Amino acid sequence: MSVSAWERRESLPHFPALDGIRGPFAIAVLSYHAGMGFSGALTMMTGFFVLSGFLITALLLHEWQRTGSIDLLRFVLNRARRLLPAAMLVIVLIAIFWNVLPLMWIPEDANYDAIRRMNVDLLSATFYVYNWRRAYGPEWQGFTALYYPNPPEASPVSHLWSLSVEEQFYAFFPVITLILLKGFRNVWALAGASVIGILAILVFGPWLGNPDGPQVLPLVDRLYNGTDTRMTEVLCGVIVGVVYSTPRGREILLGSRITRTLGTVAALIALYWIFNAHISDWWIYQRGLVVIGAVYALVIAACIQPTGLLVRVVSWSPFRWIGLRTYGLYLYHFPIQCWVDERSVDWGDWTLYGIRMLLSVVAAAVSYEFLELPIRRGTAPRRSWWWAVAGMGFLAVTLTAVTIGVWRPA
Repeated sequence: MSVSAWERRESLPHFPALDGIRGPFAIAVLSYHAGMGFSGALTMMTGFFVLSGFLITALLLHEWQRTGSIDLLRFVLNRARRLLPAAMLVIVLIAIFWNVLPLMWIPEDANYDAIRRMNVDLLSATFYVYNWRRAYGPEWQGFTALYYPNPPEASPVSHLWSLSVEEQFYAFFPVITLILLKGFRNVWALAGASVIGILAILVFGPWLGNPDGPQVLPLVDRLYNGTDTRMTEVLCGVIVGVVYSTPRGREILLGSRITRTLGTVAALIALYWIFNAHISDWWIYQRGLVVIGAVYALVIAACIQPTGLLVRVVSWSPFRWIGLRTYGLYLYHFPIQCWVDERSVDWGDWTLYGIRMLLSVVAAAVSYEFLELPIRRGTAPRRSWWWAVAGMGFLAVTLTAVTIGVWRPA
């Protein structure tokens, strides 16, 4: 595609493999939170961060090349339509379930004020600063809630730390991008600034302490949840987005066998990490996050190619279906897992896992069709209304049954 033709495009091309790659990401993360393996699912979160960095950068640079400017207000409104409705609904539902209904999920010997801390969690999640509350908050919110999948003490908004990191990135990155583009008139200035940012985080990051000392838990909380420490992964995606925005870069990314090969090898490395890495592995926090980010950057680069083994695998229709609904799936799954657990129902590990996944998928599908898409597009839902009634009815019946089970005297 010529430069002029590229600049005339109204929007970025659609890459089905980027929809599909979210599917395995989501399956691994949800399974890990349910305590069903995938100890290295934290590396999948890196995949989400890299993908966000790539897509946002490509979107902003395409607008710059097409119009000579970036409409910051439109960007903010588009992000709000895309992200806020489902997130605010989840926060409201959690507030209802954990403030109005009995908090039977909390152990009787818990030595903290759960209601007070929960509402602070909800408030910080609403304003997208929950990652910093986890970084410096009570121990049960951070490392403990991730080291032990879905513990009794896990906050039902525990998973929203990643959304806070991404929203903070959306808040400052477009402004920095516009300043650099106006100042240097060259998209490579953004890549250079990203490299400098990565190096600065690596050199001056807070993980230079003693991993064997008594401060290891708060130190890991800080490193895992900090916006600055997680920016190395996002900036890896930014660099791929910059390369993609140039004619020569698109030629390399979209038609290079080397890119496909490197991406496939990177995917195998990522697959190894999913099953073998662990959140307590200290190498991840020393400088491993940027290594993981670079590996996932190669995966993303291979996924935007028109063909290749990796593209064919992740473009599988079930992966794409899940991938399109990943945002809602991620939002709803953790509160469902906190409410539907082994303390409220005695169904066995695999049955419980299946029910949790089914509830999460139903909630995500209903949310996608009847909340997220209509608001994003400004149109009425595409499906008949009874799908929403059926889906929400299924959720209501199941959660009511679980609630009766919780309330039933021993």
